[in-house]
Amino acid sequence: LSLKRFLGIIPYLWKIKRALKIGSEERLRQSLKVVNDFAMHAIRTRREQLATESCVNSSQRKDLLCRFMGHPGGLEMGKEETAMKDVEDRNVKSPLFSDKLLRDMIVSFLLAGRDTSSSALTWFFWLLTKNPRVEDSIRAEIQQILDARKSNCEGKTVAREYTIPSNENNSSKGNTEVLFSYDELRNMDYLQAALSETLRLYPPVPQDSREASKKDVLPDGTVLKSGTQISYHPYAMGRIQSLWGEDCLE
Repeated sequence: LSLKRFLGIIPYLWKIKRALKIGSEERLRQSLKVVNDFAMHAIRTRREQLATESCVNSSQRKDLLCRFMGHPGGLEMGKEETAMKDVEDRNVKSPLFSDKLLRDMIVSFLLAGRDTSSSALTWFFWLLTKNPRVEDSIRAEIQQILDARKSNCEGKTVAREYTIPSNENNSSKGNTEVLFSYDELRNMDYLQAALSETLRLYPPVPQDSREASKKDVLPDGTVLKSGTQISYHPYAMGRIQSLWGEDCLE
């Protein structure tokens, strides 16, 4: 529906439709209301859960929404103070966001991050099936990090023990869920490289367009006037041999 704004024969006709609440603009408004209501319901439900849970249980929540809320201690629903001012007034270290800002974040993840993430992961696992050597290297890197974690916990109670099953035996019997810390994820260099190569060869957005909001100059000296529309092709750019070498498709 929003794309029709740019494909219409008569420029800015969509603004008239929006003002009169008719046609595609009215359908778009109703659709956005459904999405926004869903996001606000999720935020209010999570705030209620955090308010009723004990400090121990609430501090164990690791989902992204809780991290954005900066629990414990968050903005009251409906408040629109800025996060930084709230942090200073309350003297807390966690970043706090209003419900409106949290809603915008959730909608961005739902609309912009859903299809692109699933597409990237689909290509990633497809490439792993074609390159078992890479899969073995990723498994070895993860196992190395888990072994380091286990050695660091010697003499302590280890909450989770996990062994990556080999390709010959993919049985998950006896394995339990494992969660990685941010520091551990940062140490997964080979996994990061494999994901980057996936995005280079099969970008979730293979072609995209932008419009210059003001006059600009590209690195090669091309002058763009305000309102100029340009397109770029990450799919093609990631396969240029002069940039990536003759083995760029491997």
